[in-house]
Amino acid sequence: MIEPLPDNRQPRGSALLVAARETSRLWKMKRPLIALCLLMPLLYGLFCVGLYGQKKITKIPVSIIDQDHSSLSRQITAALFASEAFRKGPIIDSPEQFPALAAENKSYGCIVFPQHFERDALAGKPVKVAVWVDASNIAIANVAMTAAVDVVGRFNAGVDLKRSLMRGSASASQGSSEVMPIRDEYRILYSPALNANYANFLLIGFVCVAIQLLAALLGAESISLEVEKNTLSELKSSSSGPASVIIGKVFVYAVIMLPMSLVAMILPFPLAQLPFRGDPLIIALVTFWFILIVSTAAVGMSAACKNSIQSIQFLAIIVMPSYLLSGFTWPSLGMVKATQILAVAEPLSHYLTIVRRVTLMGDGVRDITQPLSMLVLWSIAAWCFAYFPVRKLLTKQQEAAQ
Repeated sequence: MIEPLPDNRQPRGSALLVAARETSRLWKMKRPLIALCLLMPLLYGLFCVGLYGQKKITKIPVSIIDQDHSSLSRQITAALFASEAFRKGPIIDSPEQFPALAAENKSYGCIVFPQHFERDALAGKPVKVAVWVDASNIAIANVAMTAAVDVVGRFNAGVDLKRSLMRGSASASQGSSEVMPIRDEYRILYSPALNANYANFLLIGFVCVAIQLLAALLGAESISLEVEKNTLSELKSSSSGPASVIIGKVFVYAVIMLPMSLVAMILPFPLAQLPFRGDPLIIALVTFWFILIVSTAAVGMSAACKNSIQSIQFLAIIVMPSYLLSGFTWPSLGMVKATQILAVAEPLSHYLTIVRRVTLMGDGVRDITQPLSMLVLWSIAAWCFAYFPVRKLLTKQQEAAQ
């Protein structure tokens, strides 16, 4: 029998042998992971271009209430919609209708021209343009306010000059020494201090992201660990099929996570003195539902990977795009169109929308039917994603046992 050489006498080049062995092992066992490692920098780069390539938020839908129907109000309206910041939103008759549109994300601003707007402006009387802003999203609110100030401000000089010419000013180029008459009057909804919105949305947003991550982690090892520990036959004998396996595991995860998730969701409001305007029961039910969706999809990933480490690796790759697409860091209005479609198809964005509307806007079930319907679709998709891999795995186990 040949004795192994002492460590200090091992032949050189052993690191190359280890590298060759590791390359062979990865190629045989983790081809999908290698492919992702090679492609992910490129994919993430393209993904971020889709998220932030537009560089700014444009085409914000706003509603106009023109109670004056004058030449000046029409000119300002045309200038607003000629700017890249705004596009025409739903037509309404009074500012009281705007909160309902804001709650449905159909309009983010409402600009009101009062009666006798042009007459009073040309007469030198102070007039106000009321600007209602949905401040539940701080980025959109800031862009809308800045753009409105810019457009109305440009018309101040024109009105002042026209008034000077009407009064026989000696030189139009000298302008007028009178105070400019048009003023912006802002009414900030859902976050009166505006800057407080950072705390309001970000604190709860981080909690929602954490709930998604933990629910996914619980499900990511649910089936793969059964395979690794050779307990799949025991799991099959204790279940009536793939449906009972999925329901049994996912229900336990949701029950375990729900109490602390709700504590983490509700606690920031009294501690940070944030407003909670909606029904806590809606938040509790939707959170439970969201945990079920995420855990179910994670169980499917676990069954497809058959390896706990690999399923967690894939989970880590998926989490960041999901987090970015949710609109948590950047609103979908500022994304490229193709990326907006991906954002609509992402469950976390709808969960965050529901939480934002219920807590900030005080919405009820009737006001959140659209994001709820998307969660219904995701429930079906997550169930299919989990059911077929689990069924395939149990079928193979039965065949192997026979």
